[in-house]
Amino acid sequence: MFGKLKYLFLYAFEATERMEQKAVEIAEERKKRMEKFRQEHKEMEEKARHRLQELKDETKEKVREQVNEMIKEIGLATKAELEDLKHLLEDISKTVDKLAKKK
Repeated sequence: MFGKLKYLFLYAFEATERMEQKAVEIAEERKKRMEKFRQEHKEMEEKARHRLQELKDETKEKVREQVNEMIKEIGLATKAELEDLKHLLEDISKTVDKLAKKK
């Protein structure tokens, strides 16, 4: 009877060792898969972020064009036009001052 128990315990011990070995193998495989998954996820996230930035830039440019077009249609002066006008007024003011000093 003790001989049979001895073999039973040896069998159980060997089965436990194999289960532990298999668990380690499974954990290593899972770790490799997770690393691959994380890398793919990171790449997809970077692609999505890049694409989103492209769409954002395109949208900004379209909105800027539409706003400028509306400003032209309404007849409002743009910032650049106002700056040009300001410089022209400064030049005229200097010229008037020079003429006033001559008299």
